[in-house]
Amino acid sequence: GIVLTGGGALLHGLEELIEEKTGITTMTAEDPMSAVAIGTGKYVEYFNGKI
Repeated sequence: GIVLTGGGALLHGLEELIEEKTGITTMTAEDPMSAVAIGTGKYVEYFNGKI
């Protein structure tokens, strides 16, 4: 599936449009504005061997 994150995820109807055009189940992250920052932090920790 597709998970929308960031500010674009808040655009009205985007989730439905993507699902309609691709046929792939699409959802918006619970907190799309923080999801990118949290994911980046986890990647940095992983990359630096802390996870």
